[in-house]
Amino acid sequence: MTVPSPGYSTTDASGTLQQHGVYAQDQIAYGHLQILLGGREDWAPQHLDDHLADQQTDGNPSRFTYRAGALYHFDEGFAPYFSYSTSFNPVFGINPSSNLPFKPDSGRQYEVGLKYEPQGLNAVFTAALYQITQQNLVTANPVDPQITDQSAEQRSRGLELEAHASLTHSVNLVASYDHQKALYTKPFYGVVGAPILTVPENQASLWVDYTPARGFGVGAGARFNGKNPGVIFDPTTPDANFYVDSTTLFDAEAHYEVRNMRFGFYGQNLLDKTYVSYCQGSTSCNDGFRRRVNGNVTYRFSSLLKAWKKQ
Repeated sequence: MTVPSPGYSTTDASGTLQQHGVYAQDQIAYGHLQILLGGREDWAPQHLDDHLADQQTDGNPSRFTYRAGALYHFDEGFAPYFSYSTSFNPVFGINPSSNLPFKPDSGRQYEVGLKYEPQGLNAVFTAALYQITQQNLVTANPVDPQITDQSAEQRSRGLELEAHASLTHSVNLVASYDHQKALYTKPFYGVVGAPILTVPENQASLWVDYTPARGFGVGAGARFNGKNPGVIFDPTTPDANFYVDSTTLFDAEAHYEVRNMRFGFYGQNLLDKTYVSYCQGSTSCNDGFRRRVNGNVTYRFSSLLKAWKKQ
């Protein structure tokens, strides 16, 4: 019997990536107006060893990013706001197309919204419009993954609604809904305007928590993920375009607090639903997590901090 030789990897590399940063932030209040200003400088030195080519490559990209926002409180409970921020994310590795380190990807976000705190009700309602743009995204050739490029850019525009409310002294509710259009605006492979893989157009969640004064509490909720594209849409091959079906999952939690200790158990996908989470092409799909239960113990050092403040 002849056993075929296994395939071998065309890469054999190792390396390190570090990230250091210095940032400053200030929040200013002037009457009903609040202003937030912040800036950050990042350095991301990396060292890579290509063992097959016996070649070493070093890089140290850096970038200054910042954020700014303003919010104005009206006496009636309305608070319009606006924010703008930039981002920097180092990408580890060597670009096979150029044999140079990957450039960091960068982004910027605009958000405008309105918060409302109705009088006589312990609740906050928020509505926001946002746009997020990311550049220098690593994109691989679907035929030969060894060929990559960083010319891809994606943009997300959406509407987000959120509500936090205390229905009683023991019952709290959190609800959210997000509708977004996420598109490739400068793709290297694919079509301009194609929807981004794995990003659903609609998402919603609802969570209710019951915690009486004695410390024991329970919570339950549901998460809805709308359908998401499973392949980069190509108008020339409409029969190959498809969406991954939407799904709704149910979660629950039980927790107990005594003094500064908190014990909790959190269960996800309680009905143990089998579903496809996302696809990256017709031959590469991934199932979502089945039922999971996690436990945790948390200790708060608030009493110790209070003792220090008294000294």
